[in-house]
Amino acid sequence: MPNLARFRKPRPSGAVLSNGNYWSALSENGTGVAFFRLGEGWVQTYGWRPDVVDDVLGWLFYLRDRRSGLTWSAAPAPRPHANARYRFRRRLGVASIECWTGELHTQLEGWVDSPLPREFRHLVVRNLSRRVLEIDVTTYLEVVLFPFASFGAHPAFAKLFVQTAWLPERLCLVAHRRPRSSEERWPVLFLAARGSAPVEYETDRMSFIGRGRDLRCPRALASTSPLSGTVGNVLDPVLSMRQVLTLQPGETAELEFVCGVVADEGALEEGLGRDWGTSQREESLKTARARQQELLRVAGLRFHEARRAEELAVSLLYQVPDLRSSMTAPETKRAAAVRAQLGLDTSRRLVVADDGEQAPWWIAASRYWQAVGLPIDVLLARAQGDSVVVRRADVQHGAGDHAAHLSNEDYRALLALADGCDKHGAASARGRGQRRNVETLRVGSSREEPAQPAVEFWNGFGGFGREGKEYVVRLREGHLPPLPWVNVIANPEFGCLVSERGIGFTWSQNSREFRLTAWSNDPVVDPPSECLYLRDESTGEFWSLLPAPCGSGVFEVTHGQGFTRWVNEREEIISTATCFVPPDARVRVVWVQLVNQSSRPRRCSLWAYHRLVLGAEPWAEGRYVVTDFDAQAGILWARNPQVALFEGRVVFAALGPATPWIRTVGAGDRVWFLGLGGSLKSPRVLQRSGLGHGPVGAGRDPAAILAGEFILEPGQRWEGAVLLGEAESELQGRQWVERYRQPASWSGGLQATAEFWSRRLSPLQVETPWRDLDMLVNHWLLYQTTSCRLWGRSAFYQSGGAYGFRDQLQDACALLWSHPSETRAQILLHAAHQFPEGDVLHWWHPPWEKGTRTRFSDDLLWLPAVTAWYVAFTGDRGILDELGPFVRARSLRPGEDEAYLPVQRTADCVTLYEHCCRAIDRSLTSGQHGLPLMGTGDWNDGMNRVGREGKGESVWLGFFLAEVLARFLPFCEARGDQDRVQRYRAYREKLVRALETHGWDGAWYRRAYFDDGTPLGSAENAECQIDALVQAWAVLSGVASPQRAERALKAVEEKLVDPEAKLIRLLAPPFDRAPQDPGYIKGYVPGVRENGGQYTHAAIWVVQAFFRAGLRNRAAELFRYLLPTEHSTDFAGAERYKVEPYVVAADIYGADPHRGRGGWTWYTGSAGWLYRLVVETLLGITLEEGRVLMINPSLPTHWPGFRVRWQVPGVGDVYHVRVEQVNAGPMRQSTEAWLDGKPLPASQGTVRVPLVLDGKEHEVVIHWVQPEQTKNSGK
Repeated sequence: MPNLARFRKPRPSGAVLSNGNYWSALSENGTGVAFFRLGEGWVQTYGWRPDVVDDVLGWLFYLRDRRSGLTWSAAPAPRPHANARYRFRRRLGVASIECWTGELHTQLEGWVDSPLPREFRHLVVRNLSRRVLEIDVTTYLEVVLFPFASFGAHPAFAKLFVQTAWLPERLCLVAHRRPRSSEERWPVLFLAARGSAPVEYETDRMSFIGRGRDLRCPRALASTSPLSGTVGNVLDPVLSMRQVLTLQPGETAELEFVCGVVADEGALEEGLGRDWGTSQREESLKTARARQQELLRVAGLRFHEARRAEELAVSLLYQVPDLRSSMTAPETKRAAAVRAQLGLDTSRRLVVADDGEQAPWWIAASRYWQAVGLPIDVLLARAQGDSVVVRRADVQHGAGDHAAHLSNEDYRALLALADGCDKHGAASARGRGQRRNVETLRVGSSREEPAQPAVEFWNGFGGFGREGKEYVVRLREGHLPPLPWVNVIANPEFGCLVSERGIGFTWSQNSREFRLTAWSNDPVVDPPSECLYLRDESTGEFWSLLPAPCGSGVFEVTHGQGFTRWVNEREEIISTATCFVPPDARVRVVWVQLVNQSSRPRRCSLWAYHRLVLGAEPWAEGRYVVTDFDAQAGILWARNPQVALFEGRVVFAALGPATPWIRTVGAGDRVWFLGLGGSLKSPRVLQRSGLGHGPVGAGRDPAAILAGEFILEPGQRWEGAVLLGEAESELQGRQWVERYRQPASWSGGLQATAEFWSRRLSPLQVETPWRDLDMLVNHWLLYQTTSCRLWGRSAFYQSGGAYGFRDQLQDACALLWSHPSETRAQILLHAAHQFPEGDVLHWWHPPWEKGTRTRFSDDLLWLPAVTAWYVAFTGDRGILDELGPFVRARSLRPGEDEAYLPVQRTADCVTLYEHCCRAIDRSLTSGQHGLPLMGTGDWNDGMNRVGREGKGESVWLGFFLAEVLARFLPFCEARGDQDRVQRYRAYREKLVRALETHGWDGAWYRRAYFDDGTPLGSAENAECQIDALVQAWAVLSGVASPQRAERALKAVEEKLVDPEAKLIRLLAPPFDRAPQDPGYIKGYVPGVRENGGQYTHAAIWVVQAFFRAGLRNRAAELFRYLLPTEHSTDFAGAERYKVEPYVVAADIYGADPHRGRGGWTWYTGSAGWLYRLVVETLLGITLEEGRVLMINPSLPTHWPGFRVRWQVPGVGDVYHVRVEQVNAGPMRQSTEAWLDGKPLPASQGTVRVPLVLDGKEHEVVIHWVQPEQTKNSGK
C-alpha cells in the first residue's frame, strides 16, 4: 500500500457556489460550469469542458478599450491582459476576481441566489487613468441545457433543438430546448442585465466567434461594430450581451447580470425579480451567505476548511492530472470488478484518501460536496495485513458501516481509476507551470501568394482540379470557407478526418469507440487535435505547416481520394504537407517537404503534436492512457487498458526518416507541451529554446509529442514524415514504423494510395452534358460512400462508428457496378445481426457484438429488399443458400422503446433466404386501416411516437412492403415455399387495397396514422400536411395508378419544391406547436433536417419518381437541385450553402434564416442513392442477372446524349456505351442499337446488350428515341 499523505493545492482551483439545487463552479481563471437539479438528475446550464489546458469556457466577461482596441477578460481566461495583475478571493457566499491593468480596476463578484436556481455577476469598473475611457463590457456563455455526457457525445445534434429570443422590456435573453417528446419538459435559460444602459445582444455562436477563430480572439471583439442581435433558430446558440461604459477619470460604474433557469417564460418575472438595486443585491448576498452557513453546519466544516474542499472539488471537476496516481490503469476485467464491488459510478469523480488522522475532514468534505450537489465520491483506505480495507465516506453517518477488503492488486487498480488520490507529492512533483499563457507569437512575414491553379467551377473559395479528381481550396488569412470543407480518408480499418485547416482526428477499428485523437464536432472553431510546427532554431520563430493553429499567408489545400495536401510559403521556406492513409495499413502518414528559398542555411526543428484519446472522449477514457518513449527507436508508444477489446493493442507515433536528424525527442504530456491555460497557437515548449525530452507515463493529460532537429541548406529540398498508427502488438507497430519511415514509402505510398482509389472508382465512368455531374459520379460519390459511409462511418458532424442495419445495406448497393462481392459480404454481415424473432439490431458497434434493439418497423425489411436487388443485378442466387447465425439478447420490456444490449451469436445457422423471410414474416402486421404497424419509427427515425402504443400505422411502410413482397415472391416460388407464397401474395393484395382506400387523402397520399387513428400527412393536419417520402414510394412501388401518381407529384411540386432555394422539402408545414406528438422530429427547430428541410435521401426518391412517371424534363430540373455544385456556383451561393460543393449533404435547411444552407455532409446514404439515380435512372443502365446490360435512359429533351465506360467486375471486358438522342421521324420511328457494329433489338426504348465476357473491349452505340407519350412531358 502506498504511503498516503495530504493533498497539496493543485491548479486550477476555485470556488463552488450553491443553494443545493443549483451549483456553479467558478475557477480562479474565471471559467467554470453550472448545473441545476431536474428531477432525479443534474443538467448542465452552459458550456464547459474539463480541460486544464484549453480552459476558455464558462460564463465569461470581456472588456475592450474602444479607443486603443485593446481587449482583455475580467479574469485570467479566456484572454488575459498582458500587463494585468489578477487576484481570486473567496468569501462567505461569494467569490470574486479582481484585475488591475494600470488604467482600469475591475472586480467581478459571483454568487448563487437562494432558493431560486440562478446566479449573479456583479462587475465594478473603476477608471484609474487621467483620461476618459470608453469601455465595452461583453458577457458570454454557450447554451447547453442538457446532461453533460449526452451533450458532449454529440454537441451539433444537441444544439439543433434550441431556440433563443430577446425580451427588450426585461433586457433579457432566453433560450429554450424544444422537447423531443410530450413527456420532456426543459426549463428556460435566461441571461439578463440590470439597469437602464443600452444593451447589444447576440445568440449566434458563429457570429460571435467567427469561423476559424476562438474565444481568445472572437470576431465580436475585433472592432467597435455592435453585436448582430441575431435570435431565433440559430443552430449554435449562445447568450451574449454588451454594454458600453463611458468613465471619467476616477469614475466607477457597476453592472449586474443574472443567469438562471425557470420553468417557462411565464415564470421569468420571478426568476428575474421585479426591482433591482443596491438593497436587493445586498439581500440576495445575505441569503447566499446564510445558505452557505447552513451547508457548513450540515457538513460540520469551518469556512476555511470548506474553502479547501471547494478548491479541491474544482480541481477534481477539471480532472487535474496532478491529483491522480501515476499507476497504470488496470486491465478492463479487473477494473470492472473493482467498480462493481465498490458500487462506483463512472459519471462521478472519485477520490481515494488515507483512512487516518485526516479521515474526519474527508468525511466532512464528502458531506459538504453531497449537500452542494457535486458528483464526487470519497473512499477511505487503510492497510490491514495483506489487504486494504476501503470504506465509503457516508454523508449521513460520518462513515459507512460496510467496508470492502481489496487485494493489493485490486487496490492499485482502484488508485489508477481514481481522479484524485492522497499520495505524497502528487500535486507538485511534476513541476508543471501554472502561469496562463499570453499569446505573443514570434512570427515572420509571408511571401506573395502563388499563382492561382486552373480549376473548374471556381466559387471564390475553391474549385475542381485534375479533371475533377481533386478539389482545390485557396485560403488567405481571414478568408476561410463558411464551414469546414473536409476529407474523410480511410481504409476498412483505419482513417482520419481533415479539414482545409488541418487534421481533425484519427481512429482505428471504430471511429467512435477507438479514436486515437480527439473529435471536435465544432464547425466554428474547428480545433485540430493534431498539429505540425516548424521552428527556426536561430530566431525562435515558429509556425504551423497547416493553416491551423498558427499558419499564415496563402495556403493551397487539395482534397483528393485518399489524401489531402497543404502548400504554403513562410519565411522563405516553401512547405508541402501531404496527409494520406495507405490502403493496407493502420497508419496515417503526413509527408513533409520543405524547400529553403533563402541563401543561408537554416537550423530547424519539426514538431508533431497529437492529443491522445484511445477511446471515445478525452475526459472519459483519455485519462487512462499510458505513454512511453523509446528514445533509441524514436517511437512514442501509447496504451489504454481500459478500452474493452483493444487491450494489448498499442498506438505509436514516430518521425521519419530514422537517421538524418541532429536529435529527436518525445513526450507524452499535453500540459507539459502547451502549459496550463495554454494554446495550440503558442505552445509553452515552443517558446523555449532547444529540444528536450518531456514526461511520459500514466496519470497524465496524454499526448504524443515528437520533435526532430535538422539543417536545411540553401536551395535544399528536405523530406520527412510524421507517422501515427495502431497495431495489435509492439512488434507489428515497429514493423509499420520501419516500413513507413523510409523516404521511398512516402512518394511510393502516396502513389499506391492514388492508384488504389483510381482502381476502385474507375470501373464505371460517365460523360454527360453536365460536367459537374461527371466529376461527382466519376470521382466523389462512390468515394464518399466507401471511405466515409462504409469504412470510416464518421464525419465532421456525426461520428457514430457503428453499422446501421438499414444504412450500410443501402450504401453497399452503390458498389454493385464496381465491387459486387462487397455488396454480397455486406448483406451477409447484416443478416448475422438479426434476432431469431426476425427483428434486427438497429445499429451495432464493431468489432464487438453490442448494439441497439428497437421497435423500428423498416430496418428488417431492407435485408430482403437489398438481397432481391443484388440477385436481380448479379444473378447470384447462391447467396440465398448461404448459412449465417442470428444474434440473441433479451426482449424489449413493455413500454421500452429501445435498449443498448450485448448480444451473442447463435450456434444455429439458417440460410439467407430464411433470414429474409423471417424479416418479412415479422413485418406482416395490420392495423385498423389494414396498413402495417409503424412501431417506434419507420424510415424516419424522428417519428418515433406515431405508433409507439402499437396501434399507429405507416402508409409509407405499406408501399415499401408492397415493393419488397413483389421482388421477393419469385424467390419463394422458385424454392417451392408455397405457404409463404400464398401468405405473401394474399397480404400484398389486401395491402394494396388498403393503401388505395385509406392511404389516399384526396390530392396526395397520407404519411401515417397515429395510435388514436388520427391521420398524419393529411390536409386536415395543421402541420405535416404532406410528406414527400410517401408520394415518391407510391410511384416507385408501382402501387399508385397513373392518375393518382400524377396528382401526388403535382402536390409535391406545389407544396414541397422550393425553386428559389433549389430544394425539395421532406414535409410541410414543419412540426412546431400542434397538439400531436409525432416524436423527436418535432423537437428540431422548424425547417431543420427532417422537420421541414430537404432530407436529400428522400429528395432523390422524389426525383426518381418524377423520372418513373415519365416527367423527364421536370425530373432533370429537380435533379439539378440534388447536386452540391448547383448550390455553390458562385461566391454568394457558396456563402449561403456553406458546406462542401464536392460531396452530398444529408440535408438542406428549408426555413429562414437558414433556407438553402447545407446541413450535415459526408456521412449520408444520399451519396450512394444519387450515384444509383444517375446510372440506373437518368442514364437508364441496369444489369439483368449478371448477363444482360439493359439500357433505357430517361433523358431530358435538351440532352444530345451521353457516354459510359464500364469494366465488368472480375473480368477484362470493357463496354463503351454511346447514346445519342435523336428525334423521331419518317426514317426513324424507334430506338436503334448496335453492339460492335451488329444490330441489337430494342423494345419500347429498352436495349438489351448480352455480355460477351471474352476479356475484350466492346462498343455499344444507341440512337435513342424517346417514347412518344413521354417525349414532351414535364415543363
